[in-house]
Amino acid sequence: MITSRLILLNLKSKSILPLSQLNIIRPPKAPPLIQRRTVIGFADKHTFKDEDEWIRKRIGNREIVGYGTNGEPEYVDRVDYPFPSLRWKPPYPEIQALREKEKGDWRLLSIEEKKALYRANFRQTFAEFLAPTGDWMGIVGVALILTSIGIWLYMLLKKYVYVQTPMPKSLSFNSQQAQCARMLQLRTNPCTGLASKWDYEKMKWKSKPWYIPWEDPYAPIIECEEDLD
Repeated sequence: MITSRLILLNLKSKSILPLSQLNIIRPPKAPPLIQRRTVIGFADKHTFKDEDEWIRKRIGNREIVGYGTNGEPEYVDRVDYPFPSLRWKPPYPEIQALREKEKGDWRLLSIEEKKALYRANFRQTFAEFLAPTGDWMGIVGVALILTSIGIWLYMLLKKYVYVQTPMPKSLSFNSQQAQCARMLQLRTNPCTGLASKWDYEKMKWKSKPWYIPWEDPYAPIIECEEDLD
């Protein structure tokens, strides 16, 4: 994987060129309208007049070796764009010596030297940046914590706050049955909803929905006592 990703940089070439010779490829020049850029990340909002000066301020002395994802000098590990426009590390003396050796026969490079060259150019291997991160566990954990807080709050309110306060009449058992009867009479959601589960000829459930707590299929067809007042 390490050697193949290094070799794929030069698929169009008959001979394998070292990566150090690829820094002649640079992103296209920016249009004149955006030649002046402002870096908002600094407290004093540093403004640069020159495009190359702005790029150097961002990337330091790392080499630009290709077009990347959008022509901008940035590093990102992606499957659809496997070759970033920048090297991952700046050219320090040890890796420069390896790049000189890289210009020769690659069979003379040891496995450790190939790994060092790879890590100087790329931050991660494909297996590393495609591996599961486990972030979903934190998201699920936070969701469960918030859900449990809501359940406990509901239980406390029901036990200590609403115990002396009369509940609305619409929450009574008879009222809920009457509401269900009205929904059936109005044929609410006849395709896949409540009305689709009711047989209007036999006046009983075809298949009782799980959210209907009444076992008697004729129970919804009643009149609420409050409606008679």
